[in-house]
Amino acid sequence: MVIKPNIGYSSVGVHKVKNEQDWDIAVSHLKDDLLHSDGLYDSTVVGSQTVLIEEWIQGEEYAIDGYFNQDGEPIINAFKRLFKDDYDTSDRIYYTSKIAVNEIYDDAYSL
Repeated sequence: MVIKPNIGYSSVGVHKVKNEQDWDIAVSHLKDDLLHSDGLYDSTVVGSQTVLIEEWIQGEEYAIDGYFNQDGEPIINAFKRLFKDDYDTSDRIYYTSKIAVNEIYDDAYSL
């Protein structure tokens, strides 16, 4: 599972929990992250009032941004996320390429 703030930015406070032993470590790191970010980010950017616990979904991760141009056509920017290991939740590496865009092109346009 993943534990993280309900309001977040740049993976601040996002921690993966694989087993019971990871839980206390993840909660401790989350508290530290939120205390540290309190002076760095406004509460509308990183919020500590509510914490989410979500299922970890295996697979590739993409960041997709889009807008409509002056002709009403969708313009989509797609980036694929690269993790250093199974526990990595950081925002270290996002990259794009024709291959990465083509992997999600049809799904992105159907949104």
